[in-house]
Amino acid sequence: MDIFVSKHNNVLAENRLLKFAIVVIGTVVLLNTYLLYSYLNTSRTVVVPPKINSKLEIYGNKASEAYYKEFTRYIMALRLNYTPATIRDQLGELLTLFVPSVYGKAEEAFYDLADKVESAKVSSMFFLSKIEVQGNEIHVFGIRRVYSLTGEMVQDSQEEYTIRFRMDNGRFYLTDIPKLAGKK
Repeated sequence: MDIFVSKHNNVLAENRLLKFAIVVIGTVVLLNTYLLYSYLNTSRTVVVPPKINSKLEIYGNKASEAYYKEFTRYIMALRLNYTPATIRDQLGELLTLFVPSVYGKAEEAFYDLADKVESAKVSSMFFLSKIEVQGNEIHVFGIRRVYSLTGEMVQDSQEEYTIRFRMDNGRFYLTDIPKLAGKK
């Protein structure tokens, strides 16, 4: 009987030890998962392209204000600095930044604009004066000048644009065509 009780106690002790090992391993896995997830959302990628003088940071689904300002300069240059010869290429490049769900709408609007610019033979220049980043919107202020083929100024106005965007896994996506918020 002593042998049976001894074997039974050994099996019970072994079961308790295995249960404890499972709990420890499970706790370590959960802790590791939490630390890995928090690291991925707090790690930063520092991007310094050749034409950029400031440090751009992307962390999780957010970025530094300098990153948003550089993208705004790029977007506004493509959208509002054009000639009849360059507008289609520039708007085509700008279309690559749009979220797939609004790509068709943006493409239609941009190619309609390109047709009008080519038929009217006008050029546009936009002089950026101020950029404000507020959440998922960027407000852009500046002066826009439109010239005819002969070089005569057709339009000279202060304008305000609102760019709506989304960050997805560190990638900048436009969600809406920059809309004129001020007066024409």
